[in-house]
Amino acid sequence: SFSISIFKKCCSLNQNSGAIFVFMKEKVYSFDIFDTLIMRKTIEPCGIFLFVQEKLQNIDMPEFLKNNFTLIRREAEYYTQKNTLELTGRFDCKLDDIYKTIQKNYLLSDELTEKIKHLEIQEEIDSAFPVIQNIKRVKSLSAGGKKVILISDMYLNSDIIRKILVNIDKFFENIEIYVSSDTGKRKSNGSLYRLIQEKYDIIEHTGDNRFSDIIQAEWNKIKSINFKPEKLMPYEKKLLEKNKDSVFIQKSAGISRILRQNNGREKIFNFAVSFAAPVIYSYADWILKEALRRDIKTLYFISRDGYVPKIISDIIIKNRQYGIKTRYFYSSRRASRIADEKNIDIFINQIFSELKNFQTNEFIAQRLGISEDELKNAGGMNKEKLLSNNEFKNLVIERNKKKRELFLKYINQEINFNEKFGFVDLNGLGRTQDNLAQLINKEITSFYFNLQTDMHFSENSIKSAYINSINLNSLILELLCRTLDGQTLEYKEENGLIKPVLEYEKNMLMEKWGFDEYIEGIKAYTEMISRET
Repeated sequence: SFSISIFKKCCSLNQNSGAIFVFMKEKVYSFDIFDTLIMRKTIEPCGIFLFVQEKLQNIDMPEFLKNNFTLIRREAEYYTQKNTLELTGRFDCKLDDIYKTIQKNYLLSDELTEKIKHLEIQEEIDSAFPVIQNIKRVKSLSAGGKKVILISDMYLNSDIIRKILVNIDKFFENIEIYVSSDTGKRKSNGSLYRLIQEKYDIIEHTGDNRFSDIIQAEWNKIKSINFKPEKLMPYEKKLLEKNKDSVFIQKSAGISRILRQNNGREKIFNFAVSFAAPVIYSYADWILKEALRRDIKTLYFISRDGYVPKIISDIIIKNRQYGIKTRYFYSSRRASRIADEKNIDIFINQIFSELKNFQTNEFIAQRLGISEDELKNAGGMNKEKLLSNNEFKNLVIERNKKKRELFLKYINQEINFNEKFGFVDLNGLGRTQDNLAQLINKEITSFYFNLQTDMHFSENSIKSAYINSINLNSLILELLCRTLDGQTLEYKEENGLIKPVLEYEKNMLMEKWGFDEYIEGIKAYTEMISRET
């Protein structure tokens, strides 16, 4: 068996001068690391420096370095690389060398320099996510008896890179890693490939960089596979251009890109993680922070626009262990704006001031809770006639009495008045909440993504808006936040419980479109981002 093993590695040629042994190099498959096996939760690599800069705000150090660390760290790397090549002939520098440059330039102590450097290393470890399809391929090759090595042009040494990889999968504990900062050779000029080829026969290399991983590999007679990672969406690029120093945008778009890369889902999932979830998440995150600031214990998310914000809020609460409870509250203009002796004139005025393009005798009669004939007999679509007709107003009040009774029962059933609470809506005039505050004669706080009316209508109805702009068209956002249910029409009593009567139980068109997949995307994004922000 020993001779067979030797034969596999050597070839004996019998010549006049004797036997010459030609060494047969072991065949290997090589893989690039960053953006091939792992992706960062940032839009660009220097986003890591931005994360470090955020943490430096709590450290006693030179103010200029603290507030401009991202730029200084980038420039220090560029300077150190050029200086290393000039002085030593090595094609790459080390992380230690970069931090020596920063230390000397800002007269930092050894202790502080090490602290900042380790913050960066930890951010690299925490920010790395697997590119699942390529890691599966590495494992498959290894399981099939093939040797795999990893190659990277990187200032991080192989020990740090191994920590990053092992944090993702312990499979990488013993795999060989060749790094430019360790060897002084780079893929980008072919020297690292040639160094490895002295020991191994690289039969195939996989990487994302068109020049370093493909052209240089092929120039060195290595078969190459060009892995193309998920790109940024056009609007993500624009966000980056306008908000280069935003930690949230770096993380948000980075996480969206990772999810698109790894899930291989249809367009609906990608739409959820890339567009809808980041927008709604930002709103939900703001609501919860405001609720904590105001000492609100329970948030009631109003149907139907509160459905997705509640899903996101529940995940944030779980991951951050916020002391806030959430409930879904069935309501609508139609179900909760109810005429009584105190508000009858306001009630009629509000009906005529809303949805003007849809107003018909049928619409007005439905809102008032009477028949079309009764409306026509009292004055029809003439608001002034209706307001001056006391007999008509008493009829409306009487017809709404049972509706008001059931709604009050539903409120008392759902709301704990012994604690501070708030309501979550999305878009509107705020009148429904004003009416609710008047009806229950209690102070209520209501949160809106966009509020299109006066915030100070009533002392009891406190409103807070995420975006204070009446010019914002947030109607599209409503479609991204809704459940499959139709609007709440009224309430009914069954076995001692008050239940909502819904327009319909399930929107079949939304279900067919892929609503479940959409919600999966919302949850996937929120699970990742809520642990990071």
